[in-house]
Order: sequence, then C-alpha cells, then structure tokens
Amino acid sequence: MCEGFGFGKTTTHRYAMSLRRAELLKYDASTNLYSVGPRAISLAGAAVAGVPMLSAAAVYMRRLSEAVEETVALSVWDGEAPVVVHVASPASRTIHAAVRVGVRLAEGMAQYKVFHAFGPDDLRIKDSAATRAELEKVRDTEMAFATGQGWRAAACPVFDGRGLAACLAIIGVADRISDDPESQACMALRTAARELSEEITLGLGLQTLGVVSSASPTTG
Repeated sequence: MCEGFGFGKTTTHRYAMSLRRAELLKYDASTNLYSVGPRAISLAGAAVAGVPMLSAAAVYMRRLSEAVEETVALSVWDGEAPVVVHVASPASRTIHAAVRVGVRLAEGMAQYKVFHAFGPDDLRIKDSAATRAELEKVRDTEMAFATGQGWRAAACPVFDGRGLAACLAIIGVADRISDDPESQACMALRTAARELSEEITLGLGLQTLGVVSSASPTTG
C-alpha cells in the first residue's frame, strides 16, 4: 500500500485512518485488507441515482415521514444490493428507526424484494415457487414487506420512465406499520412513490427533449 501511493508508512497509516473514520475505507482485521467503505458506496449510489432525483425525493420523503411519523429511506441498486442514499426522520417522534446512509441492504429486506420484483430478469430470484409467488404479489400490489424482531419495513418501487430507478420505504416498529397494502401508511407510501415516479419521469423527458426552464437566460 505504501509503495503504491509513494508515501511512507506513517503518512499512509494516517491517511488510511482518516478515510476509515470518514467511512470511505473499511478494514478487515482478519485478512489485513482494506475495501470500499459505506460512505463511498453511498456517494456512488447518489451518483447513480442522479442529483435531480435525490432533490425531488427529499421533498416527498420529508412529507411522507411527517405524515406516517416513521423513518423513510430511499435506496438505489449498486450492482449487487440496494444501498440507502437518503433518509428522512420524523421531527414529531423523538424515538424512531435509525437508518444510515450508505448501508447496503441484505437479501430478504423489503427493498431487496422490490428490486428483484421490478428489476431486470437477471436480478429476479427463481429458486422456489414460494419466492416467485411472493414477488408476483409484490408486482401486483407495488408493495413489499420485511419483518424482524420488533420492526417492519414496507417498500415501493420508484420508476423514471425507463424502468426501476429506486425504492422508497418506511421503516419502524412492527406494531405501527401494518403489512396490509391497503393500510393508511402503505397507501401514503405508494402515493408518494407514484408521485415521485411521475415527477422524475417528466423531468427526464424534458431533459431528453432539451427543454429548459423559464428561469434560464434567454437570447434574443
């Protein structure tokens, strides 16, 4: 590592520790190897998602979080798993689910199911009839659920006109989040995801057509 950067051991160690504290690097003591940290993954995810989508999503997420009084997270696919790129927490609750930007979500999570249900064929799980039936239900309701010890997540797809762009989810205590797709919280989530999809699809369409906003300087 020192030879690769052209630094001495002390300088290299200092830089490595700084990057680890910033979560840009991750160190595995068992192998003595470094890998990409969660913060770097989140930055990559944000780049993939696109700044315009994140800007639009922030408005819907803040509104949804206050409406359902739960944590709301936006995830994008990083090539191997969903990664959280933005989080909104309700100001009305002092205790809420803690979700960190940069976290990669494991298989079985609600967001993971959404990407497998609506993503390209090579993402879809085909290992059992039960799994296929669950994903078909996700496609029918545009809603996926995952429940753990005391918590539950509900997730919806976000589209951009070309296909699946991201996943919007609410996460909180299981008693407060129903796994009924027609519950009040789930309907609010689905509405927010659809409205966000419409906005980013329209924005992408205007960008493709080369349409500029009225605020842009004109020549004449």
